[in-house]
Amino acid sequence: MLNFPVPYDAETIYSVIARAGVNLAVLSPKQLLDDVFQDRKVVATMDLPCNLNKIAFHLQATGKFSALELIYQHTLFPLYAVFVPEYTRLKAIELMCESSGGTVHMMLGIAASNVKTDGYFRYCKSCLQSQYEHYGVAYWKREWFLPALKFCSEHGELSVMTSSFKEHRHSYFSASDLIGLSVTKDSKRGEIGQKISSKAIELLQIPPITSPSTNQWTAFYKKLASDLSYTKGKNVCHSSIYERFIASLPEASLKEWGLYEGLDSETGWLKTMFRKHRKSFSYLQHLLIWHVFLPELEVKEIIRQVCNMPLNKTKHRPVVEKNLEPSGECLEKRCEWEMIVKKLGVKGARSSNGGGALYAWLYRNDRIYFLAFNAKYKKKENGARVQKVNWKERDIKQTKRLFRLLNDSEANFPKQRMSSNWFLKQLGRDSMIYAYRDKMPLTWQFLNTFSENVVEYQLRRVAKYCAEQERKGNDIKPWKLYREAGLSDQRIRTETRAVLSGLGYIDA
Repeated sequence: MLNFPVPYDAETIYSVIARAGVNLAVLSPKQLLDDVFQDRKVVATMDLPCNLNKIAFHLQATGKFSALELIYQHTLFPLYAVFVPEYTRLKAIELMCESSGGTVHMMLGIAASNVKTDGYFRYCKSCLQSQYEHYGVAYWKREWFLPALKFCSEHGELSVMTSSFKEHRHSYFSASDLIGLSVTKDSKRGEIGQKISSKAIELLQIPPITSPSTNQWTAFYKKLASDLSYTKGKNVCHSSIYERFIASLPEASLKEWGLYEGLDSETGWLKTMFRKHRKSFSYLQHLLIWHVFLPELEVKEIIRQVCNMPLNKTKHRPVVEKNLEPSGECLEKRCEWEMIVKKLGVKGARSSNGGGALYAWLYRNDRIYFLAFNAKYKKKENGARVQKVNWKERDIKQTKRLFRLLNDSEANFPKQRMSSNWFLKQLGRDSMIYAYRDKMPLTWQFLNTFSENVVEYQLRRVAKYCAEQERKGNDIKPWKLYREAGLSDQRIRTETRAVLSGLGYIDA
């Protein structure tokens, strides 16, 4: 694509593509997707766009915009990069360079996070006016779309449009259309939000680095509690941390950001942050703790300290039997366990009343005997198993059901293509049938014979339309045939086109 615009400082990729459409006077959103990505199915994404290799290709003449630079300088990816494991960071970068299908938001924990974004366009009127005066054009800055934070670090609370990203799913809305709006004053309740937004902008400016491990984050927060004298021996005084945290931040702001509910509970996120890290936390949770307990430190210095924490690898302790000769208590427990197992089996014994505690005691205190006995008895249980499923009978019954579905479909005319997956979903056992396909040959012979391919599906829709028009006595018009049958020049198969041409409905 010629004359693709060069990104401004902190401009989102979304904004760059929107400016490209304005500069080249491309009015059709689909045409713009064709010109930029050569793909009309690309979703216009503000925070974590994909297909960035194609954007880098358009900017290769500048010599400085690689896909990695675009990810770290013009998307919100740095908000998540240092808080996820290194393998997740690298995989997310790989997916953002190509087409991900929405996987990036899932793997970075955005979809399941307590910190949500409202999904609406946000902007700062003062910044827009300044951009227009300086560059002659306005653009979307990435700091305006921080999840949960609706604040400009310089001018206060952001304005929010009534339209959302979903309404512009495959189109790019230009920020220049907002020029001329009146400027709002700074918001008083935005003071704490502005401070946190400033720290978030520092986080956005972190260059590509190896992500700290969960062990390093655990060590960092344990050291932080120790340095602040919020420990008693090796234990963290969570109540003292909570009291200082809740006194330093407005309750209304925490509720607005979705981080207040359950904060004081045993499983609240604040306590979990100062315990062993088994999962990643959102950028806002980290920033709030740093704002309260490390107000003077810059974000890059905090990240440097975390990266310098020792890498403590998990050590597995070897199994050591303390007593070679079983004690009287141990013999008593053995007899009790053997009686329950002989009656209920190993699995049933463990779930029986008192069986769980007995299982745990023997595992800790008499492990060698315990594991050997269970393994021996499990073999007996497995050897006594009989086949519960008559696969031949099931295969015949399912094939009969499939024939009934096929007969019903001729009258009901399903809208979906009657593929193998469609037939199996009607049965409601698609995953099971895939797993045991070797045991059901009749079922798979039916699917291979009667499943529709794309050409057959297209011709079925054409036949339905032609039959309806003939019944009504109407002429068959090519344009209406295409519309009613759901066809287009891009989707129609060569075989379908040949059939329609042979019937005289369309030109060859």
